[in-house]
Amino acid sequence: MFKTVTFLLFSQLAVGGLISIAFVPDPAGKRFFRFCGAACAILMTVALSVSSIPFAVAIWLGICLIATSLFVLLIQQDQLSIARKALVAAAGSGCVGLAAYALLVSSSEMPMWVSAGSIVYQISGAAFIGSVIFGMTLGHWYLIVPTLPIGPLRRLTLLMIITTCVRTVLLLVVLVLGASSQIPEISATIDSFSRLAGLFFWARTLFGILGPIAICYMTWETVKLNATQSATGLLYVATILVLIGETMSLYLYHSTHLPV
Repeated sequence: MFKTVTFLLFSQLAVGGLISIAFVPDPAGKRFFRFCGAACAILMTVALSVSSIPFAVAIWLGICLIATSLFVLLIQQDQLSIARKALVAAAGSGCVGLAAYALLVSSSEMPMWVSAGSIVYQISGAAFIGSVIFGMTLGHWYLIVPTLPIGPLRRLTLLMIITTCVRTVLLLVVLVLGASSQIPEISATIDSFSRLAGLFFWARTLFGILGPIAICYMTWETVKLNATQSATGLLYVATILVLIGETMSLYLYHSTHLPV
C-alpha cells in the first residue's frame, strides 16, 4: 500500500508540475524552467522506481520522463521554443499514463462511472497538486526576477481554483452515485464515511477540499493586488494542506477503488 500511494503521489506531482509550468511564459527565465523540469524528472524517476505498475502505464510514464529530460536539456541549450514542444509531449504522455492507470486498476465489476471518475480524479489531482506547489515555487521567483509580470502567478492561481472546483464536484458526484449504488461494496464504503471509519475521509475533505477553497479565495485576492509575497505565503499553507489531503485521498483511492 505504501509503495502504491507513494507512486501515485510522486507521479501526480511530476505530471502536475509539467502541466503547471506549461502555463508559465518565457520571461520566468531559463533557471526557473530548468529547476522545475529537473524536479519533475526526479519525481517521476522516484515514482517509477518505488512500485511495480502495469506495463502500459510504465511505457507512457517512461515517455514522460524521457520528454521531461529532453525538455531540461533543451532549456540548458537555450532552445526554449523547441523545449516547449518537449514540455507539451511530457505533460501529454504523463496524463495518458495516469489515465491508463485509472482504467487498468479499476475492477471490471465496478460501474462505468467509477472508471470515468478515476480518470478525472487522476488528471485533476495532478493539475491540482502541481498548480499549488509549483505556483508556490513561481512565487519565490518574483524575488529573483522582480520584473516578472503578475500574469504567470495569476494563471497558476486560476488553475488551482479550477482544479479545486473539479475535485469538489467529483467528490460530491461520487458520494451521491455511491450512496445510491446497487453494488453493496460501494454503498457500504460510502456509508462508512459517516462513522468513525470515515476519519481518513473527513481529514481528506478538510485538508484537501475545504482548506484549499479558503486559500484559493485569499490567494486570488492577493494576486489581484499584485501582492506576490502574500500570495506565496498563502501557497505555502496550501502546499501543506494539499500534501496532507491528497495523501489521504490517494490512500482512500487505493483501499476503496473509489475516486474520493
